[in-house]
Amino acid sequence: MSLPTAVVAGHICLDLIPDMGALEADRFHETFQPGHLIEVGSATMGTGGAVSNTGLALHRLGIPTRLIGKIGADPFGQIVRSLVESYDPRLADEMVVDPLASTSYTVIVSPPGVDRLFLHSPGANYSFPGK
Repeated sequence: MSLPTAVVAGHICLDLIPDMGALEADRFHETFQPGHLIEVGSATMGTGGAVSNTGLALHRLGIPTRLIGKIGADPFGQIVRSLVESYDPRLADEMVVDPLASTSYTVIVSPPGVDRLFLHSPGANYSFPGK
């Protein structure tokens, strides 16, 4: 007997996470001041949003899954598609690519000892599910 297919549709974005591990946790308010250049380490890129978080988890659990989200035809959209396809090329088959929209992204600022801060651009998600 085959498992039913799960469909996860909605918000998907590119998460950009700079490595802030070298920053001093007790100097947060001194470091994060207007006009300061804050040196960080390399960035990690991953996908975020319900489509990615739930859909890829279901896929990793062995449940047949379809992912439906909307991305732009921009470089961030290409990265999102590539990251999703790295799990299984078929998972990106139903992603809607809108040449007029920008891909949603989130910059996750996570200095040591301080709660995370999210800088988010909803992009193509604002017009999902329309094409």
